Amino acid sequence: MRVFTGSIILESLETDAPLEGLTSIAERVVNMPRDPDAPVWHVRWYRIGEAGLRDRLSALAQAMRPHWYDRG
Repeated sequence: MRVFTGSIILESLETDAPLEGLTSIAERVVNMPRDPDAPVWHVRWYRIGEAGLRDRLSALAQAMRPHWYDRG
């Protein structure tokens, strides 16, 4: 089974429900003074197996704030 490591900016999510049950392996707090919506970002890294990732991908995509990754 493959294992993936990735990060999530907590402020990019409407809800952290898709992260329930996961344990972060690292966290960093970053000041983002140019971001009027979230001047502080909480970035967490997670390690997750392939099956667990497949189970959560849809929920993660739906939990993302619509404007967060807007390429407008």
